[in-house]
Amino acid sequence: MSELKDSLDALEAEIAATEPGSRHVFQARLHKLIEELEQNGEEVPLRMLELDEELTNDAIEAQFDNMPV
Repeated sequence: MSELKDSLDALEAEIAATEPGSRHVFQARLHKLIEELEQNGEEVPLRMLELDEELTNDAIEAQFDNMPV
């Protein structure tokens, strides 16, 4: 297994251990690792792509949660 995939697995475990409402803070790191894997021609597991999409949506929602009404 590559060093990038090891990093991806470690990040996945860290995300899983975090409260659901604050997991979006990992989105940028996850997305960067996915991009690096793709650039190296390595396959990105579907679950990581789905997690990236989920965290992206969570990050967008979090921005609106902090807006004054």
